[in-house]
Parts: sequence; structure tokens; C-alpha cells
Amino acid sequence: MRQLSIIHHMQKTCAEFDVDSIYLFDSGAQVLKGHVALGNAHFPNGTNGHSLDILARIPLWKDGLDYRHEPGYYEDGSFGIRLENVLIVKEANTKFNFGDKGYLSFEHVTWAPYQRKLMDLGLLIPEEIDWLNTYHSNCREILAPYLDDSEMAWLKKATEPISA
Repeated sequence: MRQLSIIHHMQKTCAEFDVDSIYLFDSGAQVLKGHVALGNAHFPNGTNGHSLDILARIPLWKDGLDYRHEPGYYEDGSFGIRLENVLIVKEANTKFNFGDKGYLSFEHVTWAPYQRKLMDLGLLIPEEIDWLNTYHSNCREILAPYLDDSEMAWLKKATEPISA
């Protein structure tokens, strides 16, 4: 029996972790470039979700608000995958402050490495690769105290810097 991709599909059984398979960390779906874009975004205090073309039902972004960014790709009748990160809106330190409004940005609070085998690095621009390398460096720093030696060895390999 072929299993179809369904958003928020509930599995009846659990498989053991397999290093050669995709590990889905569902903490919410578009693709890696969406996460990178939000990671680099700066926007004026008082911006609404519609102005950012994301989650328009949030009327006003403000410092401390949490947000689940859930980009994904679904091949109808075949498979689906999402990259979900939890983000917090925070004050941004920007070079300019037009209108003295103050600026905001997103801080990622989900720390799981992105699977390099699933990336088409040819689609990423240098700034996106820089962001990804910084994110992976932060993953190592934040997760290291909780890992044993074998887990840390896996994390170091999974978060090795990517060159353009």
C-alpha cells in the first residue's frame, strides 16, 4: 500500500532512526531559502504579517512575539517535506533607523542542522551560504553541552561549513 503525503499526517508506528534516511524534526513548511530569508530579514517596528507576505493574520509584529515558519514542498500523491522552525521577533540593531521607528528581525530558536544531501547548493547565493554556516555553527555551540561523544561527532559532520 502506497502512503500519500498529507500535511500533519499522523504515523501509527515509529521507525528507528536511520542515518541514511531523512530525519523530520517537526517543531511547523516552504524551503530552506525561506528560512534563510527570514533569518536575514529586518523590518520596521509596527510591520504587519501581510506586509512581509507571511502569516497575514498577525496584525502587528512586535518584540517577543513567537512565530512558526513552516515552509514545505508536497508532491501530490507522492511525498512531502517541511522545514519548520520556531522564531521569535526581536529588536534589530540596524545601521539606519528611518522615522525613528526601530527595526525588528527574527531569531531562530529551533536548532537542528539542515541536511546537506537535500540541498542544491547551486541555488544558494553567497549570503545564504553564510547564513547557513552561521546557523550550523550556532547549532554546534548550543547543542554541544547536551550530546555525548558519538552524537557530537555526528553533529560536527552534519554542520561542517559549506563553501560557495
